[in-house]
Amino acid sequence: MRMQLAEFLAKYLVSKGIRTNFTITGGGAMYLNAAFGHVDGMNNVYVQHEQAAAIAAEAYYRMNNELPLVCCTTGPGGTNTLTGVLGAWLDSIPMLVISGQVKYSATVRSTGYPMRIYGDQEFDIVNVVKPMTKYAEMVIHPEMIQYHIDKALWLACNGRPGPVWLDIPQNVQNAEIDTNDLIQFDSAQMKNRQPMDTTKKTLELILEKLKCAERPVIYAGAEIRTSGAFADFMQLIEKLNVPVVTSFDSIDLLPEDHRLYAGRAGDVGNRFGNWAVQNSDFLLVLGNRLGIRQVSYAVETWARNAFVVMVHEDPLELTKPVVHVELPVRARTRRFISQLLDCVTSCLPEKKKWLEQCEEWKLKYPVLDKERHCKKEGRANPYYFMDRLGEFIPEGVPVVSTNGSACVVASSALKINKNQRYIINCGCASMGYDLPAAEGVCFANELGMVVCLAGDGSIQMNIQELQTIIHHNLPIKIFVLNNSGYHSIRQTQENLFSDLCKVGIGPESGDLSFPKMKKIAEAYGFPYYSIANNLEIEEVLKEVFASDGKCICEIFIDEKQGFEPKPTAKKLEDGTLVSPPLEDLAPFLPREELEKIMLIPLVEK
Repeated sequence: MRMQLAEFLAKYLVSKGIRTNFTITGGGAMYLNAAFGHVDGMNNVYVQHEQAAAIAAEAYYRMNNELPLVCCTTGPGGTNTLTGVLGAWLDSIPMLVISGQVKYSATVRSTGYPMRIYGDQEFDIVNVVKPMTKYAEMVIHPEMIQYHIDKALWLACNGRPGPVWLDIPQNVQNAEIDTNDLIQFDSAQMKNRQPMDTTKKTLELILEKLKCAERPVIYAGAEIRTSGAFADFMQLIEKLNVPVVTSFDSIDLLPEDHRLYAGRAGDVGNRFGNWAVQNSDFLLVLGNRLGIRQVSYAVETWARNAFVVMVHEDPLELTKPVVHVELPVRARTRRFISQLLDCVTSCLPEKKKWLEQCEEWKLKYPVLDKERHCKKEGRANPYYFMDRLGEFIPEGVPVVSTNGSACVVASSALKINKNQRYIINCGCASMGYDLPAAEGVCFANELGMVVCLAGDGSIQMNIQELQTIIHHNLPIKIFVLNNSGYHSIRQTQENLFSDLCKVGIGPESGDLSFPKMKKIAEAYGFPYYSIANNLEIEEVLKEVFASDGKCICEIFIDEKQGFEPKPTAKKLEDGTLVSPPLEDLAPFLPREELEKIMLIPLVEK
C-alpha cells in the first residue's frame, strides 16, 4: 500500500499502543503535526512549551506504564525538550520523542561540511541527545522508517528503560512509501542485551540468607512501579514477612499503616527508616539503583553491617565502586520478583522482635514534632501542613510534587494512603516539574483529580502550563508553598556562607522577586485559596477538597523552618567538615541516645 510516510507513522504508532502525544506544532514538523493530529486513536495534548511536553510525558508513563509520544519541531523545539528528556533518562523512564527537521538537503549533515547552520532553524539535535537517550537517529531514507521506529520502541522498553529519539526531515515526512517495501527490524538480534533469568541456586541462596538474618530489610525503589512489578511485589513482601523501607521517589509503594512499613530512608527520609537500613544485617535492594539520594555522602558507613543483595538490570549500577554490594544480581526487577515469589512456597516466620523494634522507632520518633511544628503563632509550618494534607486527600488521588521544599517535606512527612500514587523526578530534580507533570498524570488518570505540590519559585519555571490546565479544565488542585523564594538555597547560604549576604534567593536578598499568586490565579481563571498559619490549615483544606475541579491554594510558609531530619556536615575540633552516617541526622540527637538506638557500634567521631 502506498501512502505518505507521516500518515503511515501515525497509524503505525497507534497500532503499537501509543495513544497520547504531548506536543507543540511547528513548521519543521508540519507533516507530522497533520498526521498525528488527524489519526484515529491518538489524543494530542497541545501544551505551551516543549519542556512541559517532555515532563508531562515522563509523568504520564510513571502513572500508567504506557509509552507516550512527544512531538516537537526543529531547532529550539528540540532543545526546549531536553530537561524533560534528561529527567526520563536519569530515572529510567521510556518515552518516544519524534522531532521534525528541515529538508535533508538543507541540513549541515547533508553537505559534509562542518558549518554551524545551513537550513532555517536547522540544528542536528541527534548529536545532542545521544548521551541522554538509548537510541537517537535521523531518518534519512524513507524505507527505513519502520526499522527505526520498531528498534526505538524495543530499546525504550527493554533492558534498562529510557527515552528514544527520531529526527525526521520534512522531505522524509512527506515522502510517499510503499508499506510492502519497508525494511524490517528483527528484535532477535538484541537478545544478548537482555539479562538472563536468575538461577534457582541464586534465589535459594538469597532466601537462605534472609531466613538466617536477624534484622533483614527490603529496600524498595521506584522501578518496582515503573517495571510493572507492583502487584507481585505486594504478594512477595507478605510471604517474606520482612520490614520494607522506601526511598525519596518510592514512598507510594506502601501506605503508612501497612504492618511491614518501616519508614523512608536516604538523605530525604526519616530517622526510623534510616535506622532500619543502618541496623540491618541483610538488605535486599529491589528497583533501587542506590544513588546518592539513597546512600548519602558517607557512603562507606551505609548499611555497614549488612549483607547487601542488589537486583538491577544495569551491570554498571551493580558494580559501581562507591557502594558495597555482596551479591549483585543482574535481572529485570519484574522478572526477579516473579521468580522469587515462585520460590517462596509458604509464608516465612515473622522476625517478631525486629518488626517490633521498627514499630517502636516509628512511634517514638515521628516526623511531626508537635512541640515545634504545630505552633499556633507565626506562619504555617510545612511539616504540619503536609501531615494534615495527607489526611484530606481522597483515597486513590495521585500526588505530584516539584523539587525543592515541596518534595523534601512531602517525601518525609506526607502520609501515603492506600492506592495512592506519589509522582516525582529524582535524578534530574528540576524545578518547574510540578504543573506539566500534574498534566501528564491527569491525562494518564483518565482526567481524575490530581494534587500538585509546587513552590513559589518552581512554579514560575513552567507557569504557562496553567493555561493548559484551564483549556482542558483539568481537576488539578495546586498547592503552592510560598517560602519567599528558593528555600533550599537559602539554607545552603545560611549554613556555608553565613559571613556573606544572601544572593539570588528572593525578596530577602533584594535581587529577586516573584509575582503575587492571587493575581496570577485571577488572571488565568483559577479559584484561589490561601493559608497564612497553622490554625487555618484544616478549615481551608476542607474547602479546597469540597470544591469541584481545579484551584490554587497558596500556603505562606515559615521561612525559619529548615529541612529535617537531614544529613548535615559536622565540624570537628580541627575545623574539618565530615559527613555523618545516615543514622545521625540533624537536628542531632545526643550521642548517648543514639548509642541506645543503634544495634550496631557507632562510627567513631
